[in-house]
Amino acid sequence: MRRSRKKNSFGLTGGIGAGKTTVAERLRQLGAIVLDADDIARSALDPGTECYEKTIRHFGESILGQDGRINRSELAKIVFSSEEERQILNGMIHPYVLDVMFRSRDEAVAKDPGSVVVFDIPLLIECGAYRRMNKIIVVVSDDAIRIRRVMERSNLSEEQVLARMERQITQEKQMRHADFLIENNLGLKELYSQTDSVFEQLRELVR
Repeated sequence: MRRSRKKNSFGLTGGIGAGKTTVAERLRQLGAIVLDADDIARSALDPGTECYEKTIRHFGESILGQDGRINRSELAKIVFSSEEERQILNGMIHPYVLDVMFRSRDEAVAKDPGSVVVFDIPLLIECGAYRRMNKIIVVVSDDAIRIRRVMERSNLSEEQVLARMERQITQEKQMRHADFLIENNLGLKELYSQTDSVFEQLRELVR
């Protein structure tokens, strides 16, 4: 019987502006294999893919740029203004993304059974993928800090940031699923310290 590889699978999530991306990069520096759902999702919408065709059929050709590729800014305007449309898009992309991620996990573990494989998924809880993880890491930060970070990095208004935050589940709900909680309020040094500690515990779990 093939040994379960779930023990190598660790979910990482956090709300917009919480610092999940920084934690993911630190884990990668420490030696974890980090699978980025957003990167995979972007390629899911490339011309020629099944997701591309489904998206065009549903949302129409108005979301296409002159080069025939999907204009992600135009698509974002639609899905961030309608919960129904956001759920429809997620239903097209999530199965594809998860399939790619788990195949990548299997390949990594086949090469090295001691691999720490981190699934960096913003919607880890919402899409139900957390059930397929061994442990869950949640990154949180005070709302005021999150808002400021996103405004500075994305040139968005406070109202726009708040609208995006409202489309996500609350940090409190994410925390209910956390096996490891990383609080990102005190700067990079403290964030790295917490992340390093979590990584060492993940390494012990796969040994």
